[in-house]
Amino acid sequence: MADVTEIRISVDTRIIGDTSQGGESPEVAQPANQDDRQKQVNKGAARTVALAVAADLGKKAIQWGISNYGELTGDYTTQQALQTGIELAGSVAIIAASGWIGAAAVAANYTTKFANNLIAMRKSQTSAAMLQARTQTLVSKGGR
Repeated sequence: MADVTEIRISVDTRIIGDTSQGGESPEVAQPANQDDRQKQVNKGAARTVALAVAADLGKKAIQWGISNYGELTGDYTTQQALQTGIELAGSVAIIAASGWIGAAAVAANYTTKFANNLIAMRKSQTSAAMLQARTQTLVSKGGR
């Protein structure tokens, strides 16, 4: 008797679209099992994180280039305005590219900046108050 080889061909029968006129295209069939769905979710999350990281690195590279503008021209006010504009544009790009993950990253960044600025302002106010108290003591007691 001759050897028989059995060949099985698996066919994926998803409907992608309908080219007939006047009809609506059917929706794309979703993957049949849970593992395929989870793989698609994981790929989407990885892509979102990658876009957020790429946008942040691009923003930082441009900011580094702009940071030398004040050193070269001596115009530090324009440099600060350029840096602020680029920072805002980068933040918008991160949010647009990565949605909620980017929004959370931008919110954390601005919260940290706000806290740092608040700390610096408090230190400055304390230092100014100490200098003012010292000067007032000198004025009231004659100083010399």
